Amino acid sequence: MNKLLKISVVVPIYNIERYLERCIESICNQTYKKLQIILVNDGSSDSCENIVRKWQLIDTRIISITKSNGGLVSARKAGIRLADGDYITFVDGDDWIDDDWIEKLTKAICNDSIDVVCGGNYIDYTSGVIKENRNRFDTGVYDSEDIIPNMIHRSDGAEFSITQYVWSKLFKNNIIKDVIEIVPESISTGEDVAITYNCILKSKKLYVTNELGYHYMKREDSMCAVYPKDERRRCNDLINFLRKRFSEDVQAKVLLPQLNWYEKMIRLTRDISYFDENKCEILSIMGGLKIPCDVVIYGAGAMGKCLLNYLQNISVVKISGWLDREKNEICASGIKIEDPETYEYKKFSDRYYVIAIVNTETVKRIIEFLVNNGVGRNKIISIPEEFFYAEST
Repeated sequence: MNKLLKISVVVPIYNIERYLERCIESICNQTYKKLQIILVNDGSSDSCENIVRKWQLIDTRIISITKSNGGLVSARKAGIRLADGDYITFVDGDDWIDDDWIEKLTKAICNDSIDVVCGGNYIDYTSGVIKENRNRFDTGVYDSEDIIPNMIHRSDGAEFSITQYVWSKLFKNNIIKDVIEIVPESISTGEDVAITYNCILKSKKLYVTNELGYHYMKREDSMCAVYPKDERRRCNDLINFLRKRFSEDVQAKVLLPQLNWYEKMIRLTRDISYFDENKCEILSIMGGLKIPCDVVIYGAGAMGKCLLNYLQNISVVKISGWLDREKNEICASGIKIEDPETYEYKKFSDRYYVIAIVNTETVKRIIEFLVNNGVGRNKIISIPEEFFYAEST
C-alpha cells in the first residue's frame, strides 16, 4: 500500500539491565523509520530506568512509562493505551530484532484490510545454538475463517500452527486495543496465548509470512529453576479465561478441541503433577510407574525441566540421570545433563527411562535408540500419541 504506516513498538521492561541496551538499540536502528517506541518500566529495581532515560535523549521517537510492578499483561496494557500507530508490535526487553525486521512485517501489509501480520522468529540460546520457529501455514493472505480451525493446533503434529508470541506479529491498532482490555492482569502464564489468539478471532484478514528477524533469547541460566508454588493456579487462570472466550465464540466447535490440546501441552511443561491422582504411582499419563523407583529423564527442554522439578519433590523417586543431545551442563541440584550417545545404559538395567518430549516422531526415534543401546522396552515410558487427541475429562 502507498501510505507510510506508523508502527508503535511496545517494550515491557522488568529487571533486565544486562540486556536492555541491545534491545533498544536494535529498535532504534530499524530501516523502517516511522516508529513510536514505547518503553514500559514495570517497577524495575535495577538500572533499567537510567538506561531508558539515556535512550530518550538519543532518540526522540521514544516515550516512556514508569509504573509499579504489575506483571507482563499490565505492562503491555500501559504501553498499548499510549500507542497511536496504525499497527502495534512488541519486543520483550531482553530480546532484539534485526535491522530490517519491522520493514519486513510492514511490507506484508498489501492493503488496509490486513488485521494481523504473523511472522516467525529465531530462538537464540545463551549456549550459542540458534533455532528457527515458523508458522505452519504457507506465506500469503488468509481469511480468518481459514486460519481459526487450525490456528493453535492442526492434527498433523504437536506444534503451534500460528506461533503464539505477540512479538513476532503486527496487530491493527483497534483490534489489539479491544483485546488487551479483556485480558485479566492476573494471567501470569501464557500471556501471549491469551492475547494472540483472541486477536485472530477478532480479525477478518491475516497475512502469514515466514520471514524471520525477531530474536527470542532463551536464557539457559534458568535450566533448573523452581516453578512458582502457585503454577497450577496460574495455568487454571489462563485455561479458564480461554475456555470462556472460546465457548462464547461462533466457532466454538473448532476452538475447544484446540484448547484441549493446548491445555495438555501447558500442563506437561508447567504443571505435570496435574495428571497424577494415584499416590501409589507417578506419571499415569505415560502408563504409570510404581514408587519407589529409579529414573533417568531423557530431554532437558520445557517438559524435562518441569518433570525434574516434580520428581525432585518426591522422596521415594531417585533421579539417576538426565540426558539431552543439545545440552551439557550441571544444574543447581547437582544433576549433570549428559550426552545420550556416551551414557552407559547396560550398567543400569533397573532404571526407568522417562522421555520428556512431546513430538511423537522424536519420541519414536528415541525409543528405537534406547532399545538399540540395550534398554528393555518395558523400561521406557513416554507420552502416548493418542493422549493429545483424547477429550479432556
